[in-house]
Amino acid sequence: MEAATRLRRIYIVFGILWTLTESIVPGARSMIPSFDTSSPVNVTAQVGSYAYLTCRVRNLGNKSVSWIRKSDAHLLAVDKESFIADTRIIVVHSAVHDTWTLQIRGVKSSDTGDYECQVSSEPKISRIVSLSVVVPTIEIKGDPDIYVMAGSSVNLNCVITGYIDEPAFVLWRHHGKETVQTVISSDSTQIRRQPPDVLISSLKISSASHDSAGVYICHPTSLSPTNVTLHVLNGEQPAAMQDGQKSLSPSINGLSLSLSICLLALLLL
Repeated sequence: MEAATRLRRIYIVFGILWTLTESIVPGARSMIPSFDTSSPVNVTAQVGSYAYLTCRVRNLGNKSVSWIRKSDAHLLAVDKESFIADTRIIVVHSAVHDTWTLQIRGVKSSDTGDYECQVSSEPKISRIVSLSVVVPTIEIKGDPDIYVMAGSSVNLNCVITGYIDEPAFVLWRHHGKETVQTVISSDSTQIRRQPPDVLISSLKISSASHDSAGVYICHPTSLSPTNVTLHVLNGEQPAAMQDGQKSLSPSINGLSLSLSICLLALLLL
């Protein structure tokens, strides 16, 4: 009975102290770390670009903010101190906005997944931010090997689809060099856009010559390149075409012989 009375007195004293604290420091009950839920929990970034995963914490006080990669439970950073060898990943803190932003430079497909922002309060509180990585497709229309006659015009169309951030430029390379007038006769490039997310870079060769032959590389900014090989013919046929004709000749000759025998048999009946 005496113990219960003592405990009751402790609760009363604690209540009085808490009331006094509230009167001295208005809003003391609200000075507990909490997340600002207005920051996005789903982030989409394009491969090769930057990803920003923001964690906004109110009333942090002397507590710490940690970022953890959920896929392998790897501790990435505590406050602004990194705990990962990958220099692409850092934390940027803004005291003005109470934000701790996980920044990933040169985003890769493997960066896709969940990241946990954790506050070292008691009990701990955490917030999950999910990152999705978009990988645009890049292709040069047509076959990987293009055959043209000398003097003919050629149009190479490099099509980029499914992008979020439009490439700043599309670079065409020929023999490892940027395409220039001295390499390609009367060449020109142009960009066409087809909403919402299709970009076409066209390279025109007005008169193909021996110097025009070779590998052409289309390389949009921050994206993977693709290539095509141009073959310029001077009246001759490609080996592939010649081999195809040779392989057809025995079959055609055999068929002609069979038809001749059948016709002769009909005449003798």
